[in-house]
Amino acid sequence: MSRCVLITGGSGFLGSNLAKAMADAGWTVHVATRGRVASERLMTLCSDAKLHDLDLAGPADAIVASIAALRPDAIVHCAAYGVDYRENDPSQAIAVNVQGASALVLAAASASVSRFVHIGTSSEYGIADGAITESTPLHPAGVYGSTKAAGLVVARERARSLGLSFIAARAFGMYGPLEGGHKFVPQVMQAAREGMTIELTPGGQVRDYTYVGDIADACVAMADGGGGDDRIVNLASGRPLTLRQLGDAAAFAAGGGADLRWGAQTYRPAEPMSVLADPSLARSLLSWEATTPLADGMAQTAHYEKFRSRT
Repeated sequence: MSRCVLITGGSGFLGSNLAKAMADAGWTVHVATRGRVASERLMTLCSDAKLHDLDLAGPADAIVASIAALRPDAIVHCAAYGVDYRENDPSQAIAVNVQGASALVLAAASASVSRFVHIGTSSEYGIADGAITESTPLHPAGVYGSTKAAGLVVARERARSLGLSFIAARAFGMYGPLEGGHKFVPQVMQAAREGMTIELTPGGQVRDYTYVGDIADACVAMADGGGGDDRIVNLASGRPLTLRQLGDAAAFAAGGGADLRWGAQTYRPAEPMSVLADPSLARSLLSWEATTPLADGMAQTAHYEKFRSRT
């Protein structure tokens, strides 16, 4: 009998790619969405996923009842409010990212879930000098980073008090199949296909981007029990990559027809010029590292772009 995993936020970018990775690893995949609505990307990547209605901003007792009815072996909590910069309501961010995460941990413990994987974000660190480790002090900026940081602290402490097997990951920049169309890589690929012009900054910003399939593989390992309990690990490549390198690779994979005008715009005043992670703890705890070369990851991303609806 295959094990059952519940992925919250399973219609999102990481959640959908994770659903595919969990199914490929032999898990029965259940996805929690508000209103039981499946995204186009989820149906493309994992059409066999079973959908469940779960509102993390709703009453805690309803969340407990939903998890009790399903009784999954593992929960991977990917859902969050504010991933899209257009989501900026503080009360909704607190309801989902803090209170919802806490209620989900209680529900998992009440249903004797064997493993709880909490997906955080590099935005919890804010701007930091040098390679960011798990001991780097948190200085989150904005509604998203601050409520995700608070949510992880609350969820971790509640899991500890309830005896729930819990591990958290802070994921850094990702790219890959069917990322939101408002993001940088999909915009560049669309420009390449349609021969469009994009005016950009010089592109010297250094970032830590990882192919989403590699991040999903790490999440599968954590759902399997890898990494131990009560730990936080960075998920990242640890390899510096400029925004220009990322954009040029995306344009090449999509056909190279974009007119990328690097330097046509100035850098934003408060924009950090370097965000780089130290993923050595993930390597030691999970025996994991990001292995997908940039060209291969971009080729996979371009392959799935043809499935994206343009209507």
